[in-house]
Amino acid sequence: MNDIFIPDADVARAITMDDAVNVMHAAFTDLGRGSSQLQERVRIFADNTSLSMMGAIYGAEQVMGAKIYPTVAGQFDFVIPLFSTVTGKLVRIVQGNQLTRLRTAAVTRLVANISVRASSVPVAIFGSGIQARAHAEAFCLGGFASEILVCAQVDGEDFVSDIRRRYGIASRTVEAKLPHLRHV
Repeated sequence: MNDIFIPDADVARAITMDDAVNVMHAAFTDLGRGSSQLQERVRIFADNTSLSMMGAIYGAEQVMGAKIYPTVAGQFDFVIPLFSTVTGKLVRIVQGNQLTRLRTAAVTRLVANISVRASSVPVAIFGSGIQARAHAEAFCLGGFASEILVCAQVDGEDFVSDIRRRYGIASRTVEAKLPHLRHV
């Protein structure tokens, strides 16, 4: 059984953010053609924990699976069993933390690629955690971001330094300000 398990470290070595953006584009194209299907998230609760599951059938790649994860004390641990759509047999079990990091940011970048007509634009990122860092990686690809603006309550300066060092993109911390609202 261990030969079919793929840990996060192997996923991180095998899949780049650019790969993730391209695969998400292909998957959404397949979904739009009706060859793939998504299942909405199902979540059950007990005490201070929950168990969540969402599934998909990716017709073009002849694979189907589900992402299953507990939430305990605000922490997650994702696992994805994958099955063949041809045989119905289990083909892989993937630890899904790295895939989730990549997929979430890749989808955001894909939407930006489609909706933003300009190139080399400033990008604002709220937070400095795992997903914020994944989004910085996604938006630094291919010259999309001219600058990364980080609004973070903690570790903002470390994050902008990391962006500059890793991607060579200008980055700075900023504060989020709501526009002044007038009562009419």
